[in-house]
Amino acid sequence: MKYSQFIFISFFFLTFSCQNNESASLQEKSSVLKEGYWQGALHLQGHEIFFDFLIDENQKWTVYNDEEIVSLNAVEQKGDSLQIYFVTYPNYFKFKIDSLESLSGYFFNPDLGTVSQLDFVAHYIGNEKAERTITESTYTVAGNWETRFRPGAENEFPAVGKFTQKGSEVRGTFLKRSGDSRFLKGAMNKDSLILTSFDGSHASLYLAHLKNDTLFGELINRNEGSTKWISVKNDDYSLGDADQFTYLVKDSFHLKLKTMEGEDFYFPNPTYDNKVVIIQITGTWCPNCLDETVFFKELYEEYNDQGLEIFSVAYERPKEFEEQVARLKRYQENTAIPYPMVLGNGLANNKASEDFSMLNRVSAFPTSIFLNRKGEVVKIKTGFSGPGTGELYEQGKKEIKNFVEELLEF
Repeated sequence: MKYSQFIFISFFFLTFSCQNNESASLQEKSSVLKEGYWQGALHLQGHEIFFDFLIDENQKWTVYNDEEIVSLNAVEQKGDSLQIYFVTYPNYFKFKIDSLESLSGYFFNPDLGTVSQLDFVAHYIGNEKAERTITESTYTVAGNWETRFRPGAENEFPAVGKFTQKGSEVRGTFLKRSGDSRFLKGAMNKDSLILTSFDGSHASLYLAHLKNDTLFGELINRNEGSTKWISVKNDDYSLGDADQFTYLVKDSFHLKLKTMEGEDFYFPNPTYDNKVVIIQITGTWCPNCLDETVFFKELYEEYNDQGLEIFSVAYERPKEFEEQVARLKRYQENTAIPYPMVLGNGLANNKASEDFSMLNRVSAFPTSIFLNRKGEVVKIKTGFSGPGTGELYEQGKKEIKNFVEELLEF
């Protein structure tokens, strides 16, 4: 790109961002980057994770993670580069305009540091998303797969792979105790499987080789290292009852936390007397928590006037209280959460289990505790399976909704 062209585009952006003239034409605003669909690529250990995003007439960006829609805030000028943050996460793209149809820079998660910094490039496609070529395949991974991540290690953990396949195209997710791996999409190339996901929080690449009825896999989601996994076809395998993973070890139930104003928040307290209460253990960095929060928002709006109360206890990565508050306020405002959100005592050193010492442990985010009108714990749900799980997501929401309705009757 010529130096003079770059200076012109940077000057235009600075002029636009500082402009107070509200009558500036829409045409002027939208001429910075072409409206329409773009294809982005993140470079991860020699591989590429492709994704589509849309830039509208107001220069608003929307990332498409298969069926998931991920919103971003407005572009900001940062020195000689441009920066755009995701609405619900602290992550961002920092980039330069190589041309009106080409960008380059990087994607960054400030909580994870340099291992999360991925090179990013993008080019303009047009008024429609990029077409994906689907070919025939003699190998199939459709079905239910009994899975172990880190097989044989002390920190091994189970999962269920659930995949569908049309020709060479594969879609699906992994169910874990904390929830699911979001929307995964990819393809079979002979006996090799590749699945990717980019939801604004995580960029993930799943590679596997199919041998007989077994998948030998590798998960790459950082610039360094990887996680091995192995899956065996098993239509009957499940993770068990998510209500049994976390349980009470003490009869008493008392919390002392902090509001975003820095004041003490105690539970139980009179505000919640004779109410059905859901306590959500969450974090703004957690995609499964976001899925659950969207659903809890619907529950609250439908049943609050009948006696349902919800409050979230957030565990954030920044060490400073002020930074934790900033994260939580931004999250609550951007998602329009109508119920209170308070802060736990930090994410490090398993502080959630210390705060909730009446439980055996807090083993996953999210974890949600349901109390009846008498203040008795009647259900503890570990994890949340989101829209990427299809029918399981709809079934799970229905079960929780029916359970809340039963509690509200007494």
